[in-house]
Amino acid sequence: MKNKHFADINFLLKLIISLMFLAGFFIFCYPFIADSINNYLAQQQIQSLDKLNNANQRKNTARLQKLFDNNKKRTAENQQLGISPIKDILGRSLKNVAAKDQSYYTKHVLGSIFIPKISVSLPVFDTTSENLLEKGITLLPGSSYPVGGKGTRAVLLGHSGLPDQRLFTYLSRLKKGDKFFLEIFGKRLAYQVSEIQTILPTDLGALKIKAGQDLVTLVTCTPYMINTHRLLVTGRRVPLTKGEFDQSKKSVENFQTTRLYAFIALGISVILLFAYFLYRQLLDLIARRRHYELFCYISTDDHVLAQQTFYLKDAFGRALLDGKDRPRLAKTDADGRLSFGTLAGGHYRLVADDKKININYLKASVRRLKDRYFKIKIEKRRFFAKSRLQIRQTKEDRK
Repeated sequence: MKNKHFADINFLLKLIISLMFLAGFFIFCYPFIADSINNYLAQQQIQSLDKLNNANQRKNTARLQKLFDNNKKRTAENQQLGISPIKDILGRSLKNVAAKDQSYYTKHVLGSIFIPKISVSLPVFDTTSENLLEKGITLLPGSSYPVGGKGTRAVLLGHSGLPDQRLFTYLSRLKKGDKFFLEIFGKRLAYQVSEIQTILPTDLGALKIKAGQDLVTLVTCTPYMINTHRLLVTGRRVPLTKGEFDQSKKSVENFQTTRLYAFIALGISVILLFAYFLYRQLLDLIARRRHYELFCYISTDDHVLAQQTFYLKDAFGRALLDGKDRPRLAKTDADGRLSFGTLAGGHYRLVADDKKININYLKASVRRLKDRYFKIKIEKRRFFAKSRLQIRQTKEDRK
């Protein structure tokens, strides 16, 4: 009765610990899983946009021309952009933001950005709001539209350090010479990083349009989770080589898809392992209330192991006693048969008294409730033994 009570408590403790581990695992993985799901949804949005662009090329040509005209107007006005709005936008918490329907995002989407170095593939929106910043990369109001052209500088904003999305979290990994790509209403552009700056939010001169240059500046908060400064990664327009855009786009999308599938597979594997662990624990708990015969035949490569003494211990290595408080032991007979009679289900160790036998111990356990006897296997076989020990449960069938 005492052993059964101890087994019940042990089962409950294992269950609680395993549930805590499972919960901790998924809490730890939540940011990665959520980011993968959000990136996958972003890929779906980008693919939908690609289909619309292919189906409405004439309409997109008109849209692009409108953006070109707006850029010329801003360049002619010699507008001096400041960075002060970024501090307010990127520094604000995203909690309690009113939800928007899909039409809101469709209305504001311009295209997409791809950064192969940090595996970023996100939609680009034509203005900045809390909602849009949650879903992708936004255009700083008043800056040039990211459609190219001399005398333009598009300023694209992205959050970093969000718990469920990376966005521009790894923007600091970009170096001079790295490339990023834009696709705006079907128009493809390539930019090569030419300048990296870390500035104060009050540095108004950092985002000025430079005469004759076609620039795009990516902006996020820095240092990570402190956000006292702004990281500016500026790229200068470069020609697109044949197949470069498609290859870069595909590599980023494949990374995001593979990453999502990997996390799904990992999550399913952990759940299945937990289910198997729970099944084994329940099986052991039930088996301890039943009795099974503990026996096996022991031999070496060339002869049976006769007249060898074995001690019986529990799963923790504690010696089990007989009714007279003496260690419970048994000897192999002339056929090498070792038997400890009928015992309550559970896990046991059979330890050889002769240290020359090339095992540390035999492990006995119940594998299925309907079995009539314990299954025996060798644990921790010693190296460099002259003869190899063999275990079987019947005279005919070897295990």
